[in-house]
Amino acid sequence: MDKKLYNETVGKFVIGLARKEDCMTEHETPTDLSEERRKEIFRALVEAQDEGLAVPQSRLAISERFGLTETQVRHIEREGIENEWPPL
Repeated sequence: MDKKLYNETVGKFVIGLARKEDCMTEHETPTDLSEERRKEIFRALVEAQDEGLAVPQSRLAISERFGLTETQVRHIEREGIENEWPPL
């Protein structure tokens, strides 16, 4: 069964581009993911920005890639900056 995910940009529940077993539902928080997984998401976000994507577009791309909401990506982004996770 596919998990429905809330996409803030679209404003509705959609099936993400990530594998369904890797997706978070609208009720899960980023801390429900392992720290290793959050670091992976943060690294992908930084790399997307380093490759030239603007911050809002990088958040959207990563949210779709990992099956997260943009709010969840922002939480991970904040956590990564506060803890100076690589690749910072």
